[in-house]
Amino acid sequence: MPELMQLLEQVGGVIDNSHVVYTSRKHGRAYVNWVAVLRSSEAAWKTSLAMADVVFAVNSPFDTVAGPTHTGDKVASDLGLALLHRGKAVARVYAQETDEEGKRAFPRSQEEDVRGKRVLVVDDVLTTGGTIRETIEAVRKHDGTPIYVVIGCNRSDFVGSFDGLPLYELLRANMEQWDPEDCQACIEQVPMNTSVGHGDEWVQQYPDPNTWPAFVKASQV
Repeated sequence: MPELMQLLEQVGGVIDNSHVVYTSRKHGRAYVNWVAVLRSSEAAWKTSLAMADVVFAVNSPFDTVAGPTHTGDKVASDLGLALLHRGKAVARVYAQETDEEGKRAFPRSQEEDVRGKRVLVVDDVLTTGGTIRETIEAVRKHDGTPIYVVIGCNRSDFVGSFDGLPLYELLRANMEQWDPEDCQACIEQVPMNTSVGHGDEWVQQYPDPNTWPAFVKASQV
C-alpha cells in the first residue's frame, strides 16, 4: 500500500532516522506514531477503510470490534464506522486497564457486547503484543470468542498468527530494536526523541548521554 504509507509519512505517522524508546523499553531508530494518524481525519478514515477491506477479504463473521485503550480503542471505533459505511453494523468496545497489573476489562456495561459474541480484536501497532494479549484475555474472561487480530502496523516477529489466532496487518515495518545496554543509537549518542514513545522517561533517568548504559559499556571495551 504505497499510497497509504506515503500518507502516513506526510502526517507524521511514520518516523525514521531518530532515536526512540518503545513501550517494551527497547530502543530503535524508527517509530510508528498512530496518534498522528488518528489526528488526521483523512489518514484515520483511509486507514480504517483499508482495514475494513482486510476484514471483508477474511470474510469471517463477527459481532463486535474490541481494541485496547488508549489508541486501539480509537482504531476499533473508526473501523466500526468504516464497516458501517460498507454496510456492516457491529458493536465497538474498548478494553481498559484495571487495578490488577496486566489485566483489562470492559467498563460501562460494554461486556454485554462481548459475552457470547464473536469478537474481532484490533490495535494500532504490534510490537511485543502485550496489550493485544491482555485484550484477548479480557474477551475470553467475559465469555466472548476472539476470532482473529487485525493490526494497523506490524513491527513484531509475529507472522500470520498471534497466540493461536490468525493475524492480519495493513503495513509491516521491520524495525531494528536493541536492549538499552546494546543500543547502537545510544553508542552514537543520537539525541533522544522525547516527543513520541518513552524517550522523555529515559532522559529523566539519564539526562547525560555519557551515562547511557550502551555508551558506557562501549567505552569500557
